[in-house]
Amino acid sequence: MAPTYESGEAVWVNKLLMGARIYTDFDFSSSELKAFRMPGFRKPKTGDVVIFNYPHGRDNYKIEFRINYVYAKRILGCPGDVIGIKDGICYKEGFDGTFGVKEIQEALSNTPESQLGYSKSAFPLTDEVGWTVYDTGPLRVPAKGMSVPMTRLNYILYRHVIEYETGEMPLWENGQCFSAGKPITYYSFLQDYFYLIGDNVLNSKDSRYFGFVPELYLIGITK
Repeated sequence: MAPTYESGEAVWVNKLLMGARIYTDFDFSSSELKAFRMPGFRKPKTGDVVIFNYPHGRDNYKIEFRINYVYAKRILGCPGDVIGIKDGICYKEGFDGTFGVKEIQEALSNTPESQLGYSKSAFPLTDEVGWTVYDTGPLRVPAKGMSVPMTRLNYILYRHVIEYETGEMPLWENGQCFSAGKPITYYSFLQDYFYLIGDNVLNSKDSRYFGFVPELYLIGITK
């Protein structure tokens, strides 16, 4: 999160602002987070820096909980938002403010792929979609109750969220999506999610690589 936060710097986290997370099961060897959230004073919003549990705490792709494996990133997309990256610059539809550190995003835009030092591929990390750290989206962040048609693209974008919510990875066969062995043409999300970006986009492991973060994985908002 440089230059906002530097390595080794202490960060104060307000857990009451969005509502404290209360555990209902203290078996932290489990990959399932069992908790509920107390009422808060406001919802997290674009631009907030939040502390959260890394969503792939036990696996490279599967959304699973791991206690004390926490990151700090800035919210680009809240539930239902349409977000993306254009020429290295992060955007959210309907958001006119400056997101994150514009100068570092511009530096990324001006950095040739040969000088990145890593692959330019971004979530969902497939050649079929072809999104990169330079150009991603438009992408709608899942929101509770939101329904999406199960096109091939939406299957690729949301399959790990569907696996997290249903306990089973959906399949794509013969041009159709199947969940729990049954064909589905639409999927309605059961929870809210966020899309998070580090301020140092030249060197940040964030939603550009790991995708969506469940709302319950958010611990609090930094001061």
